[in-house]
Amino acid sequence: MSIDLWISIALAIPLAIVANLATPKLQRWLDARLEKSMRAKLEEKQKARTEQLKMLRVEMDEVTKYRSDGNALTQMYLISLIKVAMYGAIGTIYGAIFPLFGQLSNWDGVGGLIGMAGAQVTALAVSMLIFATCARVMRIHKKVRDFESYSASTQGLIDELESGGA
Repeated sequence: MSIDLWISIALAIPLAIVANLATPKLQRWLDARLEKSMRAKLEEKQKARTEQLKMLRVEMDEVTKYRSDGNALTQMYLISLIKVAMYGAIGTIYGAIFPLFGQLSNWDGVGGLIGMAGAQVTALAVSMLIFATCARVMRIHKKVRDFESYSASTQGLIDELESGGA
């Protein structure tokens, strides 16, 4: 028999004892960590469910108000048109100022960079503001127009979230 065999046997016995002693502690630690992780996920899911329920109720109240009050709906359309016009005007002003910097610097150096980048960023930002405003108004209009189906499906979601299912 070689010395390697005896060294292996001599090391195997203490390592097996240490493993048997450490396994329950390691198992408890892993279980506690898993339980903590599951609890955190459950709390996060419950928080998201509560937030979704709150947002659904606010939206349902808003759409119901617009459905029952034609004046409020008309005012919302008018304010949205004014916002779009204002965004367009602001975009036009800044869209003209930035190229002026570029023109004054013959489109070279920092002035040219400010002119090109400023005009492009302005056009993008204003377009996004106008798009977001119009998209919101169109979503509300569709929900008011198809109120019966919207109300039924939203109330179903609210009931489901209140009962705890998802």
